[in-house]
Amino acid sequence: MSPIKTCLLALFFLFLYLSISIPLRTYKAIVTFFRLLTRRRLGTQLTAYDAIFAVDDVTHPHGANVTLLFFEGEITLEKVVAKVEELIKLDNFSKLRQKMVNFGGYFYWSEVSNVRVEDHVRMGARFDPLLEEEEHDGVLNRFLSGEMIAPFREGSPLWNVTLLPGYKCGGSVLVIRIHHTYADGYSQNYLVDCLLGVRSGYFVKPKKNEGWRDSLSLLLRSTRMMATLYQEALAAPTNIYTCPKRATSGVIAMATLPLSTYKMIRRKTDTHFASIGMSLMIGALRRFHAETMTPTELESYLPKLVGIMHALPKPGHPLTKLVNHWGVGLFKIPTLADPLERLIKTEEHFKSYTGQGYDELLHVLMRVLGWAPNVVLKKFFGLNFGTSMGFTSVPAITFATAVYTHADLASITLYANRDIVPDQAGMDRVAGYLRDEFSELAKQVDHAYKRGLKLG
Repeated sequence: MSPIKTCLLALFFLFLYLSISIPLRTYKAIVTFFRLLTRRRLGTQLTAYDAIFAVDDVTHPHGANVTLLFFEGEITLEKVVAKVEELIKLDNFSKLRQKMVNFGGYFYWSEVSNVRVEDHVRMGARFDPLLEEEEHDGVLNRFLSGEMIAPFREGSPLWNVTLLPGYKCGGSVLVIRIHHTYADGYSQNYLVDCLLGVRSGYFVKPKKNEGWRDSLSLLLRSTRMMATLYQEALAAPTNIYTCPKRATSGVIAMATLPLSTYKMIRRKTDTHFASIGMSLMIGALRRFHAETMTPTELESYLPKLVGIMHALPKPGHPLTKLVNHWGVGLFKIPTLADPLERLIKTEEHFKSYTGQGYDELLHVLMRVLGWAPNVVLKKFFGLNFGTSMGFTSVPAITFATAVYTHADLASITLYANRDIVPDQAGMDRVAGYLRDEFSELAKQVDHAYKRGLKLG
C-alpha cells in the first residue's frame, strides 16, 4: 500500500473514530450520570468481551461453559451443597452472588441478596443400571444437549451444578454450568481446584506487551491492519458454515483426551494449544462430511479455509478469582485431510495473526466498543467477521468447542447447529472422529520427530 493510500486510510479511520466515539461517549456519560443518580447499587459495567457472550440475552444458554467432573463411587448432594456454600461466601467467588442488570442499554453487575445454593445445585436422574456402560456416555451427551438449550433461572446468578449418580458401575458425574461472563477457563480451573482441594497448572501463558515501543509500533501499523481485517471480513465468500442457519438449536458431545499426549504434540510441533484444538475440530467435521460424499464431492463442498473466532487468554489474568479475562482471535483453518499438515498450516495462520499484532489491535478496538450500548454490540458481533465457529452467543452459530483441562485430562465439549449435524448420533460420531484425529496426529508427530523432521 502506497504512503498516500495509507495516509488517506488513516484520515478515514480518524474521521470514522470521531464520528462514532463522540456520540457513543456522550450517550454513555449521560447513562452513567443517571445510573449514579438513581441506581447507585449497580456495580461495574460488563466489558465488551463479556458482551460477546451475553449480548443477545443474558439468560441465553449459548454463552455458558460446562465442566464435567467424574468421581469413582457415589457422592451425596448434601456434600456438594455444603462445599458450594463455603465457596460462595468467599470474595474470590463473589460473582456467584451477582446477576447482570440492563440499565440504559448497558449491562452492569448487581449483587443478589440471599442467594440460595439449593436453588442452583440439584440432583439429576440416575443412570440406568440396565444399560451397558458404553451407553452411559450417550445418555450424558443427551443431558448436556438439553442443558445447553435450557435457560438460566431469571433474576438469579447464571450458574448451576447438577449431580448425576450411577455413572458406569456406581460412579458420579458433577456437571458445572456457568455463564462465560462469570468465569473463563482459567477461572473454572480455580473453581474446580477449590471444590476438590487440589492445585492445577495453567495451560497457556499469553505473551505480555513489551511496553510503549510495542504500543507505538502497533499504532503506526493499525490503519493498514484494520483495513485488511475489514476487507477480508466483508469479502469472505459464503460457505456451508457461514450461510444463515434455519435451525436454532444444536447437539452436544464430549471427547476426553490424555493431557500428556496433548502436551507432547505441542512440545514436538512447537504449536499453540488453540491451533491443535481448531485443527482437530476441522478434521473431525471433515470426516463427518465424508460419510456421505465421495472425495471429489467433499473437496468441492468444503471451503479451502474455515474462519474461526477463538478465545485467547489476555495477559495479567488474576488466576485466583472468577473473571472473564479472555479476548478473541479470528483465525483461518485449512480443511486439509492430513492431520499433521493441517496443524502446521493452522499454526502458520495463528502465528501470522498474533505476530502482526491483531490480537493486541482487537484489545484496543474492544475498549472503543465498550462505549457502545448492547444493541450496537449485537449488530457488530452478529457479523462474526466472516466466521461462524467459536464461542459467541449469536444463536445461529454453526459449531463451537470449549476445552477444559484439569489433572491429566483435556475435555473437549463440542456443539453443532442441527443444520450441520442433525442429530445426537451424528454428534457422537463427530466426537469419535475428533478422538481418531487426535490419535492419528499423535502417531504422525511421534514418527516424524523420531525421524528428525522439523515440525515447528
